[in-house]
Amino acid sequence: MNFNVHPAFEHDLRRFEGEYALVYAELGLRFHREVVESLLAIQTGPNYAGHLIKIKSEIIAQARRRNLHSFPFFVLYGMRGDAILITSLVHGKSNPANWLKRLRYWEKI
Repeated sequence: MNFNVHPAFEHDLRRFEGEYALVYAELGLRFHREVVESLLAIQTGPNYAGHLIKIKSEIIAQARRRNLHSFPFFVLYGMRGDAILITSLVHGKSNPANWLKRLRYWEKI
């Protein structure tokens, strides 16, 4: 399975990790570890690692979300054939529709 990461994902991770580290250094490390664990779960079983995205009454079949356990964030990822694209690290209160545009990056890979 091909595993691709959107170039902006690393920025997302560093930004949120840094915000948690400002509160408490260990909290930033825990956040980072949990994101890495989520990425490993997605890579190991992408069909089972996350939930489908539903916007209004439409299910976006090519997009899924993997919720973090201890933090109010999720990893947004897409699947096509034997490829996975990790697109965004999103706060749970955000509208996933705003982040789906990163799936267009998919066409360039």
